[in-house]
Amino acid sequence: PRHIAAGGTPLPEYRATAHPATGGTADPRVILAATQTVRDLLATGTVTTPDGTRTLDPSDVAVIAPHVEQSALAAASLADLPDVFVGTINQAQGLQREAVVAIHPLLGHDVTERFALDLGRLCVALSRHRAHVTVITDERSPESLAEALREQPQHSTFALHAALLARLLGTT
Repeated sequence: PRHIAAGGTPLPEYRATAHPATGGTADPRVILAATQTVRDLLATGTVTTPDGTRTLDPSDVAVIAPHVEQSALAAASLADLPDVFVGTINQAQGLQREAVVAIHPLLGHDVTERFALDLGRLCVALSRHRAHVTVITDERSPESLAEALREQPQHSTFALHAALLARLLGTT
């Protein structure tokens, strides 16, 4: 029964949006996508819990990112909303918010980088919400993972990331 609605329409628990990101991990388009998602959620969002329905409040929302630089840029962009938690995935361990905007760990990375492939980091990014998470990813990660899997078909971490990202993007 717990869910987030935007403009009266219930949001899925998980959704992902892919954005062009050629500027690396701190591509301004990605930071803008993450912070605009927060603003959109707060503009028309409600949260329904067992206690009833109420307006989504800034303290109900978090932005989490794999890198300090990403979280710093997002925090600067959301400086007018100090109650929105903005931090790294590591800082978000143990945190719970009704709605989370999470920047995917692979965004802007080569898919063979250990940091980006860390499954613990991905698990935290996808599990800090109570009702809804929007995952911000880049357009090239799915193809990069597919290419890596063609080269190393037995690589279970590549396979897991590819399957999960495809599911989040609704391409499976």
